[in-house]
Amino acid sequence: MKSSCPYLVACWLCVQLASADVVINELSGANPERLLKWSSSGQPSLGAGTPWFAPGFNDGDWPSGGTPIGFDYPDIVTDLGPAIRGTAPSIYLRKAFAVSAAQANSGANLVLSTEYDDGFIAYLNGVEVARCNMGAPQMFIYSDQPAFNQGSTHGAPEDVVLGTASDLLIEGENLIAIHVANRDVDSPIKFDAQLRIDAGVTVIDVIEDDFSTANGASRTHHNIAGTITNTGSGT
Repeated sequence: MKSSCPYLVACWLCVQLASADVVINELSGANPERLLKWSSSGQPSLGAGTPWFAPGFNDGDWPSGGTPIGFDYPDIVTDLGPAIRGTAPSIYLRKAFAVSAAQANSGANLVLSTEYDDGFIAYLNGVEVARCNMGAPQMFIYSDQPAFNQGSTHGAPEDVVLGTASDLLIEGENLIAIHVANRDVDSPIKFDAQLRIDAGVTVIDVIEDDFSTANGASRTHHNIAGTITNTGSGT
């Protein structure tokens, strides 16, 4: 029998075994906000409401601040040391941004250039797109789970190719969400990032292009939101 109450599932099972009756009583109570569930795409989330990394989540009461964010780094803009040092290994970040039609249709790579210490998981429009030092892809990480390993970019940004921009972005408002994790609650923590569309095209190959006899002619290379065109003038 299944109870109509979402907090309680009760099951009574009576089994006849030879000459003895065995009665198994199983009682399970769980708050739906501790319910771990998976979406059709395999994305795990906690609770019955909208996941914190999804575009529809209400972050109106979240504080705001600039990056780099964390503590015990000299270039930190938002210092979280007083709030989380010694208590919490996690930082949750959300940032909405606008995307043009040309950017949303670009066939170029979308790149996350990031500085971090010690680990992070990145979500774009509610879907995981990158992680480092945080276990296997789409593995659920609770807020009290530290980073799996010590790791840092040591002040040098690290580029992570997320995929093709047209597969990940939509025209209009998009959302990037980041779960940053520390290796332990007292060690330094930092996160900073930029998201860019990277055409990845060489403007001019000076070995193959010889302009010594161009006689006033020119070639112009255009890269507009990852869309490449080349125009020439003269001979």
